[in-house]
Amino acid sequence: MGKRRYFTIILIPHSSERTLSIKIPLYLIWTTLATILLAIVYSLFLTHSYIGIIDKKDDLTAQVHTLQEEKNQKESEIKAYELEMQQISGYLNNLKDLELQVRQKVGLELPTPSRSNIDRVRLLKASDSQNNEDIIEELQKTTEEYQRLLEEIAAREKYLRNVPNIYPVRGRITSRYGNRINPITMSREFHPGLDIEADYGTTVRAASDGVVDFAGVKSGYGRTVIIKNSYGFTTLYGHNSKLLVKVGQKIKKGDPIAKVGSSGLSTGPHVHFEVYKGGVRVDPLKYLMGGE
Repeated sequence: MGKRRYFTIILIPHSSERTLSIKIPLYLIWTTLATILLAIVYSLFLTHSYIGIIDKKDDLTAQVHTLQEEKNQKESEIKAYELEMQQISGYLNNLKDLELQVRQKVGLELPTPSRSNIDRVRLLKASDSQNNEDIIEELQKTTEEYQRLLEEIAAREKYLRNVPNIYPVRGRITSRYGNRINPITMSREFHPGLDIEADYGTTVRAASDGVVDFAGVKSGYGRTVIIKNSYGFTTLYGHNSKLLVKVGQKIKKGDPIAKVGSSGLSTGPHVHFEVYKGGVRVDPLKYLMGGE
């Protein structure tokens, strides 16, 4: 065996005591140094690994945060989509109701449920290739168009209720509007209305909506009713036997207003019917025959 080598440490105190020497085997020094070096390397490895784990943790935390944000965004998009689909469904149902109203107003045939559903399905399918906002905007426009159409129809209906286009009684026209021979004076004169023959006591009905402007006895006309409305129409019903309305009373087209008679200058039971538009006397047949 080789001779073991040592590393000697000599301690010299300041006092007069003897010196102290310590022998340390050289292999022990190298072993200690190697152990310390390994410990340092292992510590560096652990530190590096820990830093890597911390970095990965931060990356994972960031990814989780990003995924959470994406999840929240998707949930918001889904809620917005559901809301849009609810709006679309609401507009479709509203349009269906408006379409039915319009068809009923103008007397068109009502659509069958199957056809209506087909139209709705087509529209929903079209939404796959269109933005929901564009569809909602289009539905809003269509809804507004239907609503405007209903308003126009309502205004038209109101106007037509004020047009004197129904006969006050059913019967034969014995004298028309215009020049004629007066059956009482036998002289030629202008006849300002229609004479419609009817049985005594037959109900006379209003030819249009309006308010009673006169109800009483009028010279030559006998018991007379005059009705005016806000559309400029005035109608006169003369020679009645009995009046059923009073001044200021609101009248609907077709309401009973008098009974046929022969009061005033008359040769028999009939209704003398006159129409004025904007204060100007016109031929009643212009409206009774569908004119406006």
